[in-house]
Amino acid sequence: MIDTLTPPDNPHPLSFDLSSLPPSTPVFTQPLPGPSSDERWIPPPAHTPLIFPVFLLYPSHSQSDLIIHFHESTSFDDQLASIFPASPTSSEPPWAGWDEKREYFISNLAVYVETAQRRLLKVGKELTLREVIAKAAIEAKDGQEKDGVVLRDGLMSFVVLVKEKEEKGWISEFKRKRDGT
Repeated sequence: MIDTLTPPDNPHPLSFDLSSLPPSTPVFTQPLPGPSSDERWIPPPAHTPLIFPVFLLYPSHSQSDLIIHFHESTSFDDQLASIFPASPTSSEPPWAGWDEKREYFISNLAVYVETAQRRLLKVGKELTLREVIAKAAIEAKDGQEKDGVVLRDGLMSFVVLVKEKEEKGWISEFKRKRDGT
């Protein structure tokens, strides 16, 4: 992961020189009309839905899926249903090529997210992205730091594991690394 505070300098910034246009190209110098004085600006609704890019990580197979448009009101069940079969006997959607044992089906999966303070939270698949973000949030108080789901490099990351089999080992390893033991 590259963590930069500011983007690198661009040695060739974009510029537009009107004099470089050929004479036959019409140049519009009239200002665009603005709203009339009797039109009032109307703010958007108090709750405007958000859409996030989300990484689903499958650490046991060193694989991932990038979901570019994860709508905040979409449940994890619904999102996973577009990627994995519903049961071991289903064939739609097709099985992932890397899932040779056919273990990655909806009811056999557990989803986790790490917070800014390194808490590991199990995500209920029936929850929406908005509910997960809200449940993970902790306001700063009494010397405790603010906590919540992290947006790193513009992405949220969730870990998807096969229940019990992969889950226990991965959680133990996560805690060992986090706690330095």
